[in-house]
Amino acid sequence: MPEVQASPTFVQAVPSADDPGLLVSTGQEVWLYRELPPAPVTHARVPEWRDTYASALLGVGRDLANMQGGRIRRRTLLRRGYRELHLLGVRTSRDYRPDPASPSAAELGEEFAGVRVAQQTVLLGVPLQATSMRRNLRSTIRDVAGTLIEGGATMADYQGDYERVGQIMRRHGLKVPTQEAVQATVGWWNDGRWPETIDLPHGDHMHVFTSFSSAQAAERALERGTDCIDWGRDLEGHRVLTLASLDEVQSGWELDSTDDVAAWASRLLHGGAVAVSIRGSLEPADVTRNEMRRHRRQYEDDIAKAQQLGRMDKSEADEAAAALASAERIYGAEAQMVPPTLTGARISVAMDGQWVDSTALGKGLGVTLVPRIGRQDFIRDEMSLGSFVRENPYLKDWPLQMVAASGLHDVAVVGDGSASPVIWGFTVGDHQPVGFTPTRASDEDSATMWLVAGASGSGKTMLLLRHAQQLSRAGLDVVSVAPKPMADASAVVDATPGAQSVSLSDLISADGILDPLRYNDDPEAAVHQAAANTLSINPWGTVEARGRVEVDLIDALHWAAARGAKSTGQALRAAKDAGVVDDDVVGPVLKLARSMPQARAFVGMSPEGPTLAGQPGWTHIQAGNMSLDLPEQGTVDRGETNVSQRVALTLIRALVNSCMFALRERGGTILLDEAWTFLLAGADELDRAGRLAREFSIDIGLFNQKVSEATRAGLSGYFVRGAVLAFADADEARTALELFDPALATGERVRKLTQRKTQGQGADAVPNWESMWHLEDPGTGRSLRGSIAYVIDFDDRVVPAELVLPAAFHRRATTNAAVLRRRRARHRGYS
Repeated sequence: MPEVQASPTFVQAVPSADDPGLLVSTGQEVWLYRELPPAPVTHARVPEWRDTYASALLGVGRDLANMQGGRIRRRTLLRRGYRELHLLGVRTSRDYRPDPASPSAAELGEEFAGVRVAQQTVLLGVPLQATSMRRNLRSTIRDVAGTLIEGGATMADYQGDYERVGQIMRRHGLKVPTQEAVQATVGWWNDGRWPETIDLPHGDHMHVFTSFSSAQAAERALERGTDCIDWGRDLEGHRVLTLASLDEVQSGWELDSTDDVAAWASRLLHGGAVAVSIRGSLEPADVTRNEMRRHRRQYEDDIAKAQQLGRMDKSEADEAAAALASAERIYGAEAQMVPPTLTGARISVAMDGQWVDSTALGKGLGVTLVPRIGRQDFIRDEMSLGSFVRENPYLKDWPLQMVAASGLHDVAVVGDGSASPVIWGFTVGDHQPVGFTPTRASDEDSATMWLVAGASGSGKTMLLLRHAQQLSRAGLDVVSVAPKPMADASAVVDATPGAQSVSLSDLISADGILDPLRYNDDPEAAVHQAAANTLSINPWGTVEARGRVEVDLIDALHWAAARGAKSTGQALRAAKDAGVVDDDVVGPVLKLARSMPQARAFVGMSPEGPTLAGQPGWTHIQAGNMSLDLPEQGTVDRGETNVSQRVALTLIRALVNSCMFALRERGGTILLDEAWTFLLAGADELDRAGRLAREFSIDIGLFNQKVSEATRAGLSGYFVRGAVLAFADADEARTALELFDPALATGERVRKLTQRKTQGQGADAVPNWESMWHLEDPGTGRSLRGSIAYVIDFDDRVVPAELVLPAAFHRRATTNAAVLRRRRARHRGYS
């Protein structure tokens, strides 16, 4: 049996709690490691943003390279002073653990039990240089004494460089890693756990054992002559790694960082790599440029000579000449645009599993990997934090841009963080929790309205109810409005402590309950909203007739409000009786209010009456059996609505405004289904509502199906955050994206949004996993995957995420027509 050895670690002690990234190696080097924050590189909002995500590493590299002084810019003279750099990207997975800071941590732990999430950590390390500087005489005497006893430099010798390098990393957004992050990278070959494993280097791969019993079982199998592919397949406490050197990348030197091909490290880490290590020394760009100019003639002569001797054919010679020209173009750009060079770069990769065919290693990932046969443990050592081992023989001189744009820190992250009171689900691929914090908009003095758009059946209503449930569970106030007749969410609401359902028909039976003159203490704002409500229902019949009475109506409301009127009907009647306004202005309004209870809800006749009270927790307002004559959106757009439809539209808008005032004391959230009724009020009305919402610290979520009319209302680019779910119509999908930013409506996103839910026809149809629809098993109806949405957040990220609904919630919240019919039948007492 080959020799089995214990895994070494090159970190001398457990990371310090004061600065876990400051590590002393067993080789007596002092390394400063900092964490590169994750970024959605491959899911960048627009391709140009990939340059932004590459800028942190480029900035650190440029500043470190520029620390190299010297008047004569020659590599041979300066090389010994180059700053070394080590990048280690590690990808592990673990069970989802709720953030302890989440107000619903206990519930989330139960609901998402068994969900696996990716944990990707990228550390950038620089060995610090010792100096003889001391802060004072006492520290000098103490440190010198320590040096005489123990030998070598003391930690105080590194203080100056620690501060300089630390400041550079901090300036470019790198952060001090946690002890957990450092531990995950120290033991990367053991899925981020302890590094003290038993290892068996075995030709072109390495076996890692996490227990002595698993190592014994392997030894017995080897003694029997059993191939390791057979005994290693199901052995508990064991994994196999294949460690290799990176030889080539498809992108070449002159890469376009906005192109997918540039993200070679992302493809590796998402394509089976456990870890990617990059080591090298930083050379200032001007030194590289000088070297290229000095050696150009020699390089051209070498190419010509190799071709003459038959060692290089014409195509290879042309390729070498093209590479030289590409390099010259890169280093011939303006000085501030040229990246430093990572000289002597060693890129080592640990792939998960054993690869029988070594030519398949890295195939399809745009890279060429060469397994280190018989050297597996040495290359693993080179990849470790603080290691002094240099095993990889495939050295490169690369512009740092090739590393910065590689997507080593590419993680699909979006939302407000794992401690948010609401978790929508998990990002596609990396399974990072998608958090939503409703107060973030008002805290940052930003737009408090957000949009969820998607076709019927795409998952909007389910998300609305789940969002409200989690807010209520976190102790926050929320009012949700579902104006569709027969929409019943009572099963979800009844199962949520502190939640209540309210029928819209019961709510508006009270005279003037939504009348702004009754609930708004600001007379000017109250008159504006009362006039807007009245003009919206247009009881005068035509647009021309409404235009003739508009000024007189507003004047009458102002006059009466100034004299204490507390309802719209009372105000108009008092103004008419005083001769301020004619009956042809007031009469149609009062007549409509008397004949339609829905209109009387916001055109109150009595000076006294209730207002919409804000109840703690979750209040769900649903139409129930009430006949709410909501028109088709096209009917509104063409101006063909009748008075009943105009009253229904105005009622919804009045309800939203009333809810804001009901929540004004404590703040909270309003969620509106069928939100086109509100969206078609136009940008000005939404701006007014948005200003009011910011003032009251109220978050407003609008859930909508058809969105094309919203762009005609001037709302393109209006929304900052939200989600776009599946659509059947490409124009609607494109418009939904444009409501956030016209630049988001790329062909690829529209294509994904409009993929069919199934493939095949009839009984042969199977779920289409390329689609963004909720998928079910065609035989059993069992849920296979939640709906997928493009989530847009405050940090300008646009990332696909799965909306994950707990099984119990999904059963209660279903919008399936057959299930709802059975529920209504049970409610009526039928079998």
